[in-house]
Amino acid sequence: MVHRDLDAAADRVLSVIACLGIRPYIRYYRPTQRSATKAAEYPKIAEAMAEKLQQKLENYYTRRAANSNNKNKREKSNDISPSVVIVLDRSVDMYAPLLHEFTYQATVHDLIDLEDGCKYTYEINTLAGKTQQASATLSEQSDEIWRQYRHEHICHVAEELVAQFETMVNKNIGVKAAHQP
Repeated sequence: MVHRDLDAAADRVLSVIACLGIRPYIRYYRPTQRSATKAAEYPKIAEAMAEKLQQKLENYYTRRAANSNNKNKREKSNDISPSVVIVLDRSVDMYAPLLHEFTYQATVHDLIDLEDGCKYTYEINTLAGKTQQASATLSEQSDEIWRQYRHEHICHVAEELVAQFETMVNKNIGVKAAHQP
């Protein structure tokens, strides 16, 4: 999952770089010798991201050079100062978690692997004891909970969903019987 996420993030950064028409140097955070013991505890995400981005940039520039008719005036210009992309991990960037959204929608996208941004596929056990694939689609049209709560803060959503579940259990005798220990 980490490699897929790095690949997606590198694609997004590459899109920005391509739109800006720049050829940046890629730099990343590598802890010094003083903090080497702490660095061993953390995965080398910044380094992996920088390498992935460098690979994608090299492929992009190679394709652009092969297609000489697609030259950008900005790319030909020598008066642009050199750009640098600095890749940091969360051990350095302390403010990023504070800037992140804490809505139901953001939490779902952070925690669940969605296909096409809206379809969740999972396995269920049937009454026959077999495993079967099932899916749920998060959409405004078909999912009342998604429509009602997707822009709400996750704490509020958690309280509301627990209350709704308890109400459903209390109203439905079959669910109430199955839910009791």
